Amino acid sequence: MKSSFLRTVLVGVIIIASVGTCFIGYRSYASRINQARVEHAESSADESAATIAALTATVNGYFTDENQQFITAGVTVDTINQGITQLNQILTSSSDFDISDSDSPSSLQDIANQKTALLALSQQALDKVRMQDSINALFSVAPSDWVNYAEGTVMRDDLTADEVAGVQAEVASFEDGAWKELANAYLNHVSEQVTTVDTIRAEFNNLMADGALINDADYDNYYSLQSSIGNVANTNIRGELEDQLATLLSLLGGSASSSSSSSSSLSDSSYGTSSSSTDYGTTYNY
Repeated sequence: MKSSFLRTVLVGVIIIASVGTCFIGYRSYASRINQARVEHAESSADESAATIAALTATVNGYFTDENQQFITAGVTVDTINQGITQLNQILTSSSDFDISDSDSPSSLQDIANQKTALLALSQQALDKVRMQDSINALFSVAPSDWVNYAEGTVMRDDLTADEVAGVQAEVASFEDGAWKELANAYLNHVSEQVTTVDTIRAEFNNLMADGALINDADYDNYYSLQSSIGNVANTNIRGELEDQLATLLSLLGGSASSSSSSSSSLSDSSYGTSSSSTDYGTTYNY
């Protein structure tokens, strides 16, 4: 019996020793794995610092000025999204490397802060580029300059006041600054063009229907419309309105010579000549 007891004790000791050995071995293995992860994090931090420096130059290049107001010509949504993808690929947290915060390299937090700032700046540039694209889409001849106000923009043929108002509402959400002022300048100009066209069309509808006069009309109406049509920048719309003006002249009993004279007057006063460019001639320098 004594011998059996000793064997039991011996087996127990062996088992305990084996478990202890395994535990110590596991701890040693886990320590080596953690150390390897820490070293990987440190190495990655050095590489990320170089990547961040390069991407800082890239993101700053989205803007023409130190205040990050105006977008550099040629920068597109795709350009910025590529930069955002590169930024998101940079590992900056201890969980990215499966290590504890206490083992995380001190430089990793600095890289994380820079990454956050660059992502915010990239989003700002992305929002402005998208907004510029939306504004450009309102025109058949879009703004040629997104740093200084450029003359010569022409509304799109099928543009409506509601569409312009929708874009204006989006621009209103942007932070005040020189870029917002420029965007609003272009929007105000295209809004004026739409208002001019809508007003002229409404006046024609008030005077004519189905090829006949429906309200009292005289040559004062005719000459007033003639003058207004001369301020329409869009040549397609202006041609449509000139046809309606010719119909009005006919209904008023105007002669062929009068019609020819009126067409000549329209041509002389049409939008885009030196005499009418002052209607929208304010230049904005930011």
